[in-house]
Amino acid sequence: MLQNKEEYYNWFTPEHLDVELRRLVKLFLPGYKLPKDVEVVVGAFNSQGFPSRTVLDPFSLIIMYENYHKVYPDRYQLTLLFEAGHFFFGSDFAQYPTYHQILKRAQRDIEEEVIPDDYDRFFYSPSLSFPKYEYACSGCGSRSFDSTVGAKSCSSCDRNMLVVGGL
Repeated sequence: MLQNKEEYYNWFTPEHLDVELRRLVKLFLPGYKLPKDVEVVVGAFNSQGFPSRTVLDPFSLIIMYENYHKVYPDRYQLTLLFEAGHFFFGSDFAQYPTYHQILKRAQRDIEEEVIPDDYDRFFYSPSLSFPKYEYACSGCGSRSFDSTVGAKSCSSCDRNMLVVGGL
């Protein structure tokens, strides 16, 4: 369990996540070999609230989204193993029930708890909900939505907009 923000920033780096990915694959999937060109990068923000994304072609890339893992820092190992599955079982999820069973079997002999027993908890990540604030222009009355609260100017008439919903 992470204790503070400083600790979070020290470990949520591409270098640390790459080392951790390779350690977890060796630990949980000793019969599988992760391609050497797989790279882990940190993406700052995913507007849909996803924890990660894997790009298989033309790169071998796992993108770990910082905004998700700031909220759920204890899920990063599960996320890394989940994404590693694409390199062994393909880009679709048809073989993921089998993959989950392989990981669960390995989990029995591994002290650190990473893989949940329940497939749905493995496959579906807790969601991030982004608030949608509604703004109305004080001049022309046009409306817009944003995920942040702050001073906004109307794109039509350049007057101040007021928050009218989403608080």
